[in-house]
Amino acid sequence: HRGSTRLSIQNAIGRRQSILTATQNDQINREVTESWDAGLCILLSTEDGINSFSIHCAREFSSENVRFWCAINDYRAKFDEEVCVPTSTEVDDEKSAPVSTTNDKNIDTKAAADKIYTEYISHHAKTQINVSSKQKTEIKTILATGEAKKDLFDAAQREIFSVMSRDSYPRFLASKKNRLQT
Repeated sequence: HRGSTRLSIQNAIGRRQSILTATQNDQINREVTESWDAGLCILLSTEDGINSFSIHCAREFSSENVRFWCAINDYRAKFDEEVCVPTSTEVDDEKSAPVSTTNDKNIDTKAAADKIYTEYISHHAKTQINVSSKQKTEIKTILATGEAKKDLFDAAQREIFSVMSRDSYPRFLASKKNRLQT
């Protein structure tokens, strides 16, 4: 009886250590993943980093992800430089049309949003990114209303960033050629 109690205690301790080890491994995996995310942010914050990562992604046939990510940053920047000028209809009737999305540099944010949709999200896109059908439908529905808000593509960009940080970026780090380039 004493031997079976000792064995039961040892088994319980072994299970507890396994659980602790699994928990520690999960924590380590989360920390590694978080560091990849932070590292990818840093990498994509410089022109050289974007170029180096783009070259790597082109080798993996996933360069559309980086191009989409950059296109969304450019799209968002258009809103920061935008100066909305009311159309003549809006002056006549303040309740009629939405404020123009054209700024003094003739940047039409709706046209830019349509271009991004056509190039990266549409089912017919030549460089289609892999985002959920829910994301595609939401973006298409909003564009159909004629709206082009600054945050239109944010969820899709986060989804693509997650794909890059989990798939392409770890392989980028492992690549000796890319380590020498950055």
